[in-house]
Amino acid sequence: MVKVLSLNCVYLKVFSSGRHFSAIQLNDEDMKKISYQPIRVIEGNWKSWFAKVILESYNAFQVFRKAQRDNPHFVYISSVFPISQLLIIIIKKFFPTIHIIIGLHGEMEFLKSNKSTKLRFLGWFLKKSFKIHAKNVKYLVFGNVIKENLKAYDFLPTNSLLSIDHPYDYREVHPPNSSKLNSLNLGTIGIGSINKRTHNLFLLADTFKNQVLSNEISLNLIGTMLPDLEPFVNAYVKTNGSNMILSKREFEDKISELHYSLFFYDNEFYSLCASGAFFDAVKFEKPILAIKNDYFSYYFDRLGNIGHLFDNLEDMVSKIEALLSGGYEKEYNEQVENLQKAKKTLSIENISRDFFYQLRDTGFCDDLY
Repeated sequence: MVKVLSLNCVYLKVFSSGRHFSAIQLNDEDMKKISYQPIRVIEGNWKSWFAKVILESYNAFQVFRKAQRDNPHFVYISSVFPISQLLIIIIKKFFPTIHIIIGLHGEMEFLKSNKSTKLRFLGWFLKKSFKIHAKNVKYLVFGNVIKENLKAYDFLPTNSLLSIDHPYDYREVHPPNSSKLNSLNLGTIGIGSINKRTHNLFLLADTFKNQVLSNEISLNLIGTMLPDLEPFVNAYVKTNGSNMILSKREFEDKISELHYSLFFYDNEFYSLCASGAFFDAVKFEKPILAIKNDYFSYYFDRLGNIGHLFDNLEDMVSKIEALLSGGYEKEYNEQVENLQKAKKTLSIENISRDFFYQLRDTGFCDDLY
């Protein structure tokens, strides 16, 4: 989002932790128009909730005070804890002239989660924050399909929503796997968990255990595996172990070795949340084999033949069996080419243009163009 904003802003002031800011890896051209100010943040588990809420609310208050003095077009809040968001919206009522945009991402799934008391608790605070009317506030979601799904839940009025494609840095792509498809390398990308239905990867692997043992197929979980998957673990999936984090280099190297990326998400968890792993697959040009859900159906319709969507795991198994039989190189090459085109469609430049046009067309910010 820093890149999205910097492309169409003359001057940008960024507040974040030092570690976060350095991880963004901005170039010299970006830094010419960016002023950075470090702030303290708290990262941790549920035991640190109270301190996290107090600190985030304090940071927001200080940023609002600075905005009242500097008079920017708007303040963009990229990430905030759901409990903090309720307090920040209340604080915002004391700064009615400041325009703020709040990015909504993974926390949106708390709105309809019944997985645990903690998630329902966080979802309650998020819903309460949406019910408080404060002047000059909009919310940003990452994908029109999410905006459309939100209408069904009636959590937010449609006129308070902005929507753009998930911003992603498509630079520094490793060379693709040029090996033949007669030895398939498949894998999930990103955090593996029950919520993401990653246990299906192990069920899939058990179906193809003979082919795994004969090196006809390799199945991989590329990323951190959460402990809730441990009951499903078998010898036929390569993992990095429970709660083990890959370095950025290891993560990208392993994705580069894939032929296809696998996704098992369903609408229960991924109807209001964008998938960063989907854009990893786009970046590394890995055609997608996925269980059908609203999010993937939306992008398959937009981007063309970038893989295959399935109604269930059995249909995915049938397709993989067909791929193992050979004769799909032409289809595969077409899918790779469409992923290359998708990166242009989903470029930061296009996303930035779309974002600022929406601000202009909705009248949220004056004098942007």
